[in-house]
Amino acid sequence: MRYLNYIITVVVVLGLSSCEYFKAPETTLNVQTGDVKEIKFPAISVNGSNPYTFVVGQGSYTEEGATATLGVDDISEDVVISGSVDPNTPGYYPITYTVSVVNGLGQESTSTTTRHVAVLLEDVSAVDLSGGYTSTSTSFGGASFGQTMTVTRVTDSYYSTTDIYAHPNADQPATFFYLGQNKGVLATVPVSQSIFGLYIEGDIDVVPGASMDFNLSLPQVAFTTTKPWVVQ
Repeated sequence: MRYLNYIITVVVVLGLSSCEYFKAPETTLNVQTGDVKEIKFPAISVNGSNPYTFVVGQGSYTEEGATATLGVDDISEDVVISGSVDPNTPGYYPITYTVSVVNGLGQESTSTTTRHVAVLLEDVSAVDLSGGYTSTSTSFGGASFGQTMTVTRVTDSYYSTTDIYAHPNADQPATFFYLGQNKGVLATVPVSQSIFGLYIEGDIDVVPGASMDFNLSLPQVAFTTTKPWVVQ
């Protein structure tokens, strides 16, 4: 019993002598380990239009960069830009902006954002793909899943959807561009937003007012599939 009391006393003393807490608002972290420290994390946002679209042969892409801050300090000069746009080739071109700093704990903190750029085949302002759709995908056993999705028009050519995969147990939200001439392209679904933990790419066969077939690819595992949807 004497040894048990000793162990309990040591634990209590250690607990009382150690005062540590972590508080994480959006871009700062207060750490108390005897002294109070403020750990800052970088924030980044795209300058200018996002998404950014133009019709092939009728426009061009001008890089407007991104703004990055660390607390009240502007660190935009440290932003690294990756990706490029071919104005003569219709398609989807993600431009990625990344900024990294070493925080007060000696660890690297990174923030990333993406500008979604599309070069369109034609003016698509008169075409509206928004509305409700029903999946005609089937399981391996042949039974229809019958999933539904809602497509919302964000700009003339850019859309968001509540689902693309028609999985019976989980929706996969995404965004996509309608390029015109019955062709669309998926804005890459990043790993952090994927129900599979893998990024998703793809193109879309579109019949306005009737159907959309999402031809999806998970490049990290060399998997492809087509998910057909029809207007409700």
